Amino acid sequence: MARRVRKRECRVRLAVFKVRFSDRVGREYPELKWAFSIFAGLYVLALILFLIGTFGWFNQDKDPLSAMFLLPLGLPWNVISDRLGFVGLPSLLLAPLVNAGILLWLWER
Repeated sequence: MARRVRKRECRVRLAVFKVRFSDRVGREYPELKWAFSIFAGLYVLALILFLIGTFGWFNQDKDPLSAMFLLPLGLPWNVISDRLGFVGLPSLLLAPLVNAGILLWLWER
């Protein structure tokens, strides 16, 4: 009888721990939420500036350097993809998404 009670106590304690731990996930590090939000906003802004400069929207001159705001957001993945031979527009546009994914993973773990 005492053994059954101990098993029940262990199950209850485990359930309480799971509930307490799941309440703290994502709330424990609010600065990561801010970092991800700021990074995502900067990425969207840089992507919009890239599209405006590349296609000449809103009567802007077509500028070959319009993607320069995307480069710092994608570091170090831009350099790694360049060394591996993946050069071009997809690697430039997708490299900041890797950093955003890492920030999102750190925030939600």
